[in-house]
Amino acid sequence: IILVTALDSKDSLVRGLDAGADEFVSKPVNGSELRARVRSMLRVKQQYDALNAMLQLREDMANMLIHDMRTPLAAIALQVGLVLKQQNLAAKDLQALQTVQSEVRHLESFINDMLLVAKMERDKLLLNREPCDLGQLVQQLVSRYELLAQLRQIKLVLDMPKRPLVMPIDETLFSRMLDNLLSNALKFSPTGGTITVCLHEVNEQAAGVVRRIQVSDEGSGIPEEERRNIFDKFKIVSLKREGLS
Repeated sequence: IILVTALDSKDSLVRGLDAGADEFVSKPVNGSELRARVRSMLRVKQQYDALNAMLQLREDMANMLIHDMRTPLAAIALQVGLVLKQQNLAAKDLQALQTVQSEVRHLESFINDMLLVAKMERDKLLLNREPCDLGQLVQQLVSRYELLAQLRQIKLVLDMPKRPLVMPIDETLFSRMLDNLLSNALKFSPTGGTITVCLHEVNEQAAGVVRRIQVSDEGSGIPEEERRNIFDKFKIVSLKREGLS
């Protein structure tokens, strides 16, 4: 959009640019200048279109690679699971295979996260809410990390009521969220530390009775100045892990 205007004040120019204009030409109009501005804007548009095409190609290739990676990972997980069913495995071999199985799950979770982000950005994410026992789901997810926690000499503690806490949720998305919290807690917890997963009900006046899940660890935490960036998918926060290389 090129504005042709008799207004020449800076305030008018700023208002025009803020309204969406890309260029401006002051009256009286000089034909050569106007044609030059149009050619300049066309070059910008061509570069913009080329950049969008490149970004789209990169996105399509990334999505293709993500989908293609799922097949070999599924094959690895299947073979490891079959070997783990054997009864004559040595303790050392069993531990190694369980570690491989855990890391395969991590890779699968990374892939699922990338697919999830892609769906969210394209507004194609549909929530499938079904009644679910939160306590049972939390216990299942925590049990996946018990072996890894033992290897790291980290204690996993569950704090939740014995009675069922049922509510409608998208179990897949909820599991992904909690899985990421547990994975990060283990990653940044010091050796010998404790990770506490707490599930409880809170009576809030505005919202009524709500169910709250809290994952606490003894890591260094996110610096105060970085907390505003935690939901930026392209932001990587460097954390100092004392006593760890």
